[in-house]
Amino acid sequence: MQFDATADTGATDAIRRHRIWQSPLLALLILVSGLSLSFMLASNAAQQARDRTQDRFQSTVQQTTRVIQEKIDRFSLLMMAGRGLILNNTSASSSEINTRWHRMFDSYQVDYADLGVVGLSFTRYIAPHERDAFVDDFNTHTKRTLNIFPPPADNQPSLAVLHLVPKDIEGRMLGYDLMGEERRRQAVLETMRTGQMVLSRPLSLLPTDINSLDYLQMLPVRTEDTAAGRFLGVVTIGFSMSLLINSSLEDLATPMRVQLVDTRESLTRPLFDTHPKLDQTIHPLMLTRVLKIGKHSLTLQVTSLDPAAAAAFQRRYDAAILTSGVSLTLMLTLVAMFFIITRQQALLLSRKMAARADEMHHRYKSLFAQSPEAIVVHVNGRVELANDHAARLFGCDSPTELYQRPITELIHPGSLELVERRRALLNQNSPLEPAEQRLVRIDGQPFMAEVSSSLINYQGQKGIQVVFRDISAEKLQRLEARIANILIEHGQDALMVTDNEGRIELVNPAFQRLTGYTAKNVIGRTPDLLNAGHHDSDFFYQLWNALKGSGLWRGDIINRSKEGRIYIQETDIHALRNENQEIIHFVCLMRDVTEQRNGFEQIYDQLADTEPPPFS
Repeated sequence: MQFDATADTGATDAIRRHRIWQSPLLALLILVSGLSLSFMLASNAAQQARDRTQDRFQSTVQQTTRVIQEKIDRFSLLMMAGRGLILNNTSASSSEINTRWHRMFDSYQVDYADLGVVGLSFTRYIAPHERDAFVDDFNTHTKRTLNIFPPPADNQPSLAVLHLVPKDIEGRMLGYDLMGEERRRQAVLETMRTGQMVLSRPLSLLPTDINSLDYLQMLPVRTEDTAAGRFLGVVTIGFSMSLLINSSLEDLATPMRVQLVDTRESLTRPLFDTHPKLDQTIHPLMLTRVLKIGKHSLTLQVTSLDPAAAAAFQRRYDAAILTSGVSLTLMLTLVAMFFIITRQQALLLSRKMAARADEMHHRYKSLFAQSPEAIVVHVNGRVELANDHAARLFGCDSPTELYQRPITELIHPGSLELVERRRALLNQNSPLEPAEQRLVRIDGQPFMAEVSSSLINYQGQKGIQVVFRDISAEKLQRLEARIANILIEHGQDALMVTDNEGRIELVNPAFQRLTGYTAKNVIGRTPDLLNAGHHDSDFFYQLWNALKGSGLWRGDIINRSKEGRIYIQETDIHALRNENQEIIHFVCLMRDVTEQRNGFEQIYDQLADTEPPPFS
């Protein structure tokens, strides 16, 4: 009998392979390979989850910080709008300015609560020697009652709140003196010294809220750009940083803890904490961001309070993948579902934040368009954006006529060197004070403007935002006012100005030489104090009728000086009217013509024995 060697060899190999399949070595190999693969996949999945959690948290923090910063940035525009209103209405009465103040800021439809703003105000600078007269004049000519509080020292100037929005707090804050509290006073002194926006140290604007962190941001208001300009006061925004932060966290899908550190108070200790009862342990999901408010910086420490995110960030292995590693399909399904759900949550949060950012953008555009200041944005030397006010100043029917124009076409050649120097300083991040420049309208007509420039990010590019206003008429008015003041002070004729009811408001030195009365003696009184008793009531009745009719009266009036001297006064009285043809003032020019008039001795003898009018 013969054996088939080939068949025997094949059978042996089959038996060997069958044994290998049944060997514990293969099982161990499969087990080790399976466990290694499961741990590797679970570890990788956990790492990806940590990365996604970290990315979502960073994105949320970035979006939240940007929303808070954009709200804060709007403070500057609101304050500059308030300063522009004050400077454009320096000759208006307090009542008129107050009406325009509320009308302008109400038209912006700003949600002050959403911005955390407690109040936006103009506080008037009042020198110590002018305080009593200012309060008396204010209470005489306005329906509101002004009381400066807390009571200031006799030698200390006041910064009193005169105009304030929202209107419902104006009544109880009218007359509040910023110089009466140390931190407010220090901020005022700094903004007066630097001429720039200043952020006060933390103070209390909401005393009933024990967890409130409040600040005052101040912008000085001067009639000119230099320190020689007359200081009118400051525009202030009082805001609650705690309200601002809490309102920005309301719509977040995941809770966060925000702590604020003001390095002027402490380098590490938080001044505000959205969750003060929690401990200060270091959390794996914690980021630090910086808010810029003018030249000051505030630090935000943001911590995630989402338990699921914290657990995912601390987990080293994906439990679902590890326990279901024997089923690749189930593992892939769980990973896919996990990815889809987390991705949808991120997209939903991104849409909400984008919608809020878009809303803020539209509000900014509205404020940009309605600003009483002219605004132009140029990038790489060409105009990209302008508001209606800027178009009108440059003589355009629409802002689009300015778009893509080289910015040098709008600048007078005599100001180009100054503009280049200021642009170089901007590129070095150096702060710029407003400056006077000569600009050119599109028809070639030059005009003087007050210009403020700042760097901004415009559609991903570095741009320059220019805020300006035409001061040609203002400079002319300043010149005319100086000339008029010289004429009044050095004129030879006595001058007396009264209101429409005859109360004296202004006299010149020649008036004192003629009558013996100083300005302090007569301000607020009527010309009756000069009456020598020669003229009857019919004389003055005809005088007033002439003034109310033609607006002019000329003639002689016999008056008595403070010392009792009787003299003949050649008089010209002119009535001044407003745009509604209503008499608002009377201007009286007076000259002593006693020696030129005949018959004075008889008049003098008749009046010499009469008593002069009482004076106090």
